[in-house]
Amino acid sequence: MGKRGPNKLPVAVVKAKGTYRPSSHPDEMLESEALEFIYQKLPEAPKSFPPLAVKCWNAQLAQAMQLYGYISFLDLKVFEEYCLTYALMKTLEDADMHYEDANGVRRITPEFKEYKEAKRDFLALSREFGFTPSSRTSIKLQQKKTAEKFDEWDENI
Repeated sequence: MGKRGPNKLPVAVVKAKGTYRPSSHPDEMLESEALEFIYQKLPEAPKSFPPLAVKCWNAQLAQAMQLYGYISFLDLKVFEEYCLTYALMKTLEDADMHYEDANGVRRITPEFKEYKEAKRDFLALSREFGFTPSSRTSIKLQQKKTAEKFDEWDENI
């Protein structure tokens, strides 16, 4: 079932309006400025990664780091699972679907079952990171804190 109702306003806006309720905004970590996002420097892939996982890591993070607030450093552990699942799925992609047992009955191969499971996990993780078109619409990017002209003017006084 999809998310219902209008999108929630950021905590700062709601507090400014005077309608802030802690029960409506449980994710204080995202709203705080404590999270560090991947923005200008691509983190290195873990040394234990197979080549396909490294390729996925570099390609996806290169795109994601162009948008400030898309992936934080806290997300990298789950992103590692995303890349490893991609590598497993691509490795098993060419597995045979069926085999015949001793009685001549067609059965699904264990490799194909593992491929289907990896593909399901990959799609679930893709949705978590907003890598599918429908899940991308619910992603809210954290805005970079910039000094406003008024702040600069106040400092010069």
